[in-house]
Amino acid sequence: MLFGRRVASQHLGGGDRRLGAGVGQLAARRPSRLTVTDAAVTLVSLPDDALLLVIAACSNFKDDPPLFYAVKGLGCVSKGMRQQLYQLRPLVGVQSLAVVQRPAHDPWRVMLLYYGELTEAVMEQAQQGRVHSIGAGQHRYTMTLAPAVARRVVPELLGAGCSLVDLDLDHVVLNGTWASTFGEAAVCSAALLSLSLYRCGLQGPLPELRLPALQWFDLDGSHLTGGLEPLRSCMALRVLSLGSNHMTGGLEPLRGCTVLQELCLERNQLTGDLEPLQGCTALKFLFLSRNQLTGGIRPLRNCTALQKVELENNQLVPTVEDKAYFKKRCRHFSI
Repeated sequence: MLFGRRVASQHLGGGDRRLGAGVGQLAARRPSRLTVTDAAVTLVSLPDDALLLVIAACSNFKDDPPLFYAVKGLGCVSKGMRQQLYQLRPLVGVQSLAVVQRPAHDPWRVMLLYYGELTEAVMEQAQQGRVHSIGAGQHRYTMTLAPAVARRVVPELLGAGCSLVDLDLDHVVLNGTWASTFGEAAVCSAALLSLSLYRCGLQGPLPELRLPALQWFDLDGSHLTGGLEPLRSCMALRVLSLGSNHMTGGLEPLRGCTVLQELCLERNQLTGDLEPLQGCTALKFLFLSRNQLTGGIRPLRNCTALQKVELENNQLVPTVEDKAYFKKRCRHFSI
């Protein structure tokens, strides 16, 4: 799941967090005339791929495994069904660290969907590839990160061979540069989909982010400097939020982000024109106010999906025709 969705596209590809009835509950409500034998014949006769689709449909979010309690009833339907599950060993999620630490979970493969303070114990499970997502910033009180744990974040969560899909450290007090906080290990996970460090106080430039699967990156409200060049390899980005920092340079590094749907770079010191964005045809929400951008807005005409655009307090010089075009086309347009 993607944590900490604060920006306008919070419903992009999202789902309802309310948990639905599990397979066990549904099975309990089946018509009384359906016997256990009938159920076994019907379910065991399903092709493996169809059974896996049924299990996947119990997930609350597209990229999350279904929670164990929602599908555990399948193992009780019949002996034949249980044997099929042993052969398939489907992936399921749990939210208890203690459960993941147990030695066996047959017939399931268990992954941790963790909410809470990032600790050495959680890191140990992540090192073994048993943690799907970490929401360490989902608390109202101020949280810090132990230096020993912080040094393990990149090599064990964001490095080569890591399996973590989602890391949220929102509001966790870091107050240092990336290198002084996390070290200089390469950020090169092929699995990571979401990385959020909203208002964590990180300072200085970003490291090179070789994250080809990354779709959501939020480091809004910190003290970042430097340009957008470290994001050149993140071409799967759908949401990029780096507003209220001290970023400089132009938008050229985002030219390859053609599936980008939301771009939030307001309140920085960015320069140059909007031409690099003309290939971002999926762009829906564009927030670039309070920068030092120049030129016209004609390149944005290629972004036919635009719904909300904020460009005020720049040095842009739009034509009357272009202003009229976007005011008519977009739900909200300001410059």
